[in-house]
Amino acid sequence: IAFAGNFAFFKANIFLFPAITLFAFLEITLASSTMLALSSLSKSSRYVAILYAAVIFFTQAVYGVLYAVTRSTAFSWLSFSANLKQIGDVIFRQKLEYDTPWPVSLAMIVALVVLSGVILERRVRGVEVVA
Repeated sequence: IAFAGNFAFFKANIFLFPAITLFAFLEITLASSTMLALSSLSKSSRYVAILYAAVIFFTQAVYGVLYAVTRSTAFSWLSFSANLKQIGDVIFRQKLEYDTPWPVSLAMIVALVVLSGVILERRVRGVEVVA
């Protein structure tokens, strides 16, 4: 706005403010719920960090192998990073990179958050504080 001297850029890209907020919320929710669920499974923070990195890299590797075999991006729903990329493309109004429909990617993200919630509900016990 300061360099152009008018509000043309701002009016043309007004959708970016809610898009950035929504995508950041989605990415943070996915990462934090997954990390929290994994941390409830072990007392070692190093083990949990390695497990989280392994899950991210393993899902990307599985997708990479399937892409190499089929030459189709239809299996991108298996990769957490690809799901986030696909949803980010929808939110930011970009051309979709993968053949997977974006509702499938969104469903996979929601399923992972729900699975994390189920793990947390089963692993974390309520503690009664007696005064």
